[in-house]
Amino acid sequence: MATIRATCVDCGDVELTTADVRVRVCIEDNAGSYHFRCPHCAMAVVKPAEPRIVDLLVASGVELSTWRLPAELFEPRFGDRINHDDPPQLTGESGSVSPDWVASRAVSVLWVVPLVVLAAGAVLVGATLRKSTEATIDLRNECAQLEELRSALDDLRREADSTRAAVDRIRSRPERTQVPR
Repeated sequence: MATIRATCVDCGDVELTTADVRVRVCIEDNAGSYHFRCPHCAMAVVKPAEPRIVDLLVASGVELSTWRLPAELFEPRFGDRINHDDPPQLTGESGSVSPDWVASRAVSVLWVVPLVVLAAGAVLVGATLRKSTEATIDLRNECAQLEELRSALDDLRREADSTRAAVDRIRSRPERTQVPR
């Protein structure tokens, strides 16, 4: 497999295989280019190619694809060029916005209603989410307080068990008789 040396704008000279490079040629004007993805930075690189370079790349095994210019370029053109500062469809003789143009673009109220309903629904969903978030925070705080209470209750149970054991030990001692003095 042939090795091809090309230049990446960012990385400089890179070495590629024929599988890494593609050649494209326009059928109408025979303009050629080749493209590849840089193996170092992964940037897509496209370079123009003269017919001699196209022939060399294709002869070395690089895949060739052809393309056509858009058909609109070959359509006949009628009338004056469009002046983007003053389109005739937009303005009337006075230079102001033409009422016909505005009327042709008027939107029915029925088209606006779904958008308003959608916006209102979004606001309601947002409010519900906000309340849910606040409730979740309150619940988390209450759970933390319950955890503290549970911990304190466990400590209290341990102390009660310890005290009960001490009382049982005292009760199980044999009685001593008092010696008179």
